Amino acid sequence: RIVEIRADIFDASGTNDVAADQTFTANFAVGSSNVQRLTTLDYVSSAAKTGTSLTIKIGSLTVGKYTGYANQSVVDPKNNVKVGHFTLTAASSESVNVSSIDIMPQLVTGVTFDGGELDDSYIKVWNDAGSLVYTSPVKAIMSESASTSFAVNFSLPANKTYQIEVWANVEAGITALDAVRLAFSATGTTAGSSTSTTSSVVAGQTITSQTGALTKANGSLPSARFVNGGSTVTGYQFTLTPTYDDYYLDEVYVDLSSTLASSSGAVANLQLKNSVGTVIGSAVVSSSTSSASFTGLDLLMPQSEGTKTFTVDVVTSAVGVGANDTAGNVTVQLDGLKFRDSAGAITTENGYAPASFTGNANYVVKGYPTFANKALSTTALSAGTQTLFKTEVSATGSQVGWNNITFTVSSTSLAGTFGPAAAGWKLYENGIDITSFSGSSTASVSDIGTTTRVEFTFAVERVISAGTPIILELKPTVGGTLATNESVTTSITNPKGTTVTTDDSTVQRNSGASFVWTDSSAASHATTTDDWFTDGMLKTLAESQTLTK
Repeated sequence: RIVEIRADIFDASGTNDVAADQTFTANFAVGSSNVQRLTTLDYVSSAAKTGTSLTIKIGSLTVGKYTGYANQSVVDPKNNVKVGHFTLTAASSESVNVSSIDIMPQLVTGVTFDGGELDDSYIKVWNDAGSLVYTSPVKAIMSESASTSFAVNFSLPANKTYQIEVWANVEAGITALDAVRLAFSATGTTAGSSTSTTSSVVAGQTITSQTGALTKANGSLPSARFVNGGSTVTGYQFTLTPTYDDYYLDEVYVDLSSTLASSSGAVANLQLKNSVGTVIGSAVVSSSTSSASFTGLDLLMPQSEGTKTFTVDVVTSAVGVGANDTAGNVTVQLDGLKFRDSAGAITTENGYAPASFTGNANYVVKGYPTFANKALSTTALSAGTQTLFKTEVSATGSQVGWNNITFTVSSTSLAGTFGPAAAGWKLYENGIDITSFSGSSTASVSDIGTTTRVEFTFAVERVISAGTPIILELKPTVGGTLATNESVTTSITNPKGTTVTTDDSTVQRNSGASFVWTDSSAASHATTTDDWFTDGMLKTLAESQTLTK
């Protein structure tokens, strides 16, 4: 048989003689002829027996700083700031009816940030399932140096942990870097034993006053290039990073680096895009100031979302007769911003340094050539007619013309010959020898030590249609004595680098350019019109090819 002894535990003498962690045991004492046997019906005495020891427990509360909420920085004034986040746990013995939460401000740094700067404070209680179970009434004023008590009313089940949040408005006038934290404790009555219990005190997160900032920087900037008129291209990209505060972006101001009519006229309009590529504003460039403004943006930038990227796209104008002049330089600069902080204070900035906030040049043309070297049939150097260089030239956007090309040939051979006279150099286009089409019917050859400059000039421009690229091959006569490991390297150099100019073809050829071309955009286009370009800004132009013995 199992025998259970049950009793109520209470203080019967009027004094609190029953306390937590006391132990007691119910025992069987030695009996005296108190057990009758069922068969013989005689009596025997029961033996003594010690029962299980019981420990008296009373419900209690344990508090802690919630580790999932870090120390915070705040810009004053600011409303509805979480200034403390804590945990409240009931012991496993019994539930606790929580009746009071006490908050005590503690100065951490400086003297201007204490409880007196925390107005309209209130408390939120979240249960272990993440549900809001209680919101306290608002206290208009928090004590600067004494404890502020919030009367609450919720039950905390045994062995459960709830989260307690303290929210408040932060007043203005706090010195930057001054800091405060809240000390937290709770009081309640145990549900079973009806005993009052108060937790220990724990310090919460440090809340530091900071000065907000909206930091700007260049984003990913496309390199300088030619672009086709009528296309949309990225002209500039910048980033904005809100720090310690939330901001609203209201306006963005941009300039073009050139005030020439060909530059402002090269822009049909500008588009401002956000981080995901959505157009959030458009603007027209002023022909007199070469500036533009994106207004009415009202774009929220929470500090919690970090850096935002903005792109200024250029919708370019058409180029040609009845449209804009060729080679308009569209270089976009960020000139200024207008924005608001979370308190509504407006900041307007203008005149950013062009050296720090400027994109790269976009030269708007009707069409432009693109070079891409092609594999040689052999890279072994030998006597006879050989292809030293082979490249594909494409017209991007619209057809282009050209009438001058110069190759630079460098050799390590001591006794080998290339050409060697002008008549020995041939230029092929799509497999056809076009050397005889040049003005002199031969190449112009200049020897400079181990380097030979081979130039072909055509009296009538050669045309490359859009979508129909051409293959150019340089083929000299190779002779003399070639030794093992001697080599010859050929390229169309890029002496003009990234410099873009327009003039007539003669001026451009005499400038020392390696390639003279035109987008044929001028009215009554001819070799004498100012729509001719040099090798400046042509991509992949200077890639070389080498043959080795």
